[in-house]
Parts: sequence; structure tokens; C-alpha cells
Amino acid sequence: MKKPIVTIPLVHVFSLLMFFLITNFVMEKQTRDKNELYEFLYRLNFFLSNEIVTILLISLIVTPFGLILFSIVKKRKDLIIGSLLSGLTSLLLITLFILL
Repeated sequence: MKKPIVTIPLVHVFSLLMFFLITNFVMEKQTRDKNELYEFLYRLNFFLSNEIVTILLISLIVTPFGLILFSIVKKRKDLIIGSLLSGLTSLLLITLFILL
């Protein structure tokens, strides 16, 4: 019963990190040797113009909270703990991504 506690956060954190690394690599490649205002506007335009990237980001953010609701309904403590860890790491990584 302990397996979902470890695997859910690890898979979720890995997928979020891969998403952030890939999008950050693309943005850095496009905004090389530009000022901060241009970089900020490019990030904003990148997420507004690429619907698939935005949908992927939203699904990565919302998935742990859906798992929390599902695990509360099913009354599975191992899924509740794993989902809460995923949700907290998701919020932490999103906050760090926005601040950087």
C-alpha cells in the first residue's frame, strides 16, 4: 500500500520538471542576449499563442488536485498523502518558475 505514496509525487515532479526544462530551454534560446522586458513579453506571448503548451501546463497543475478529490471519495490514505505531496510540489515548482 505504500507504493502510491512514493510513485505519484515522483512521476508528477519528474513530468513538471521536464516540462519546465523544455519550455525554459526554448525560451532561453529565443531570448538570448535580450533585455528582461523582452524576455517577460516573450514568455507571456509563448503561453498565450501555444494552446497545447498551455493545456499541458494546466493539466499538470490540476491533476494532483483531482487525485486528492478522488482519493478522499475512495477514502484511500495512501493516495491522499501522495496527491497532497504532488499538489504541494506542483505549487512550489510553479511558484519558483514564475519567480525565476
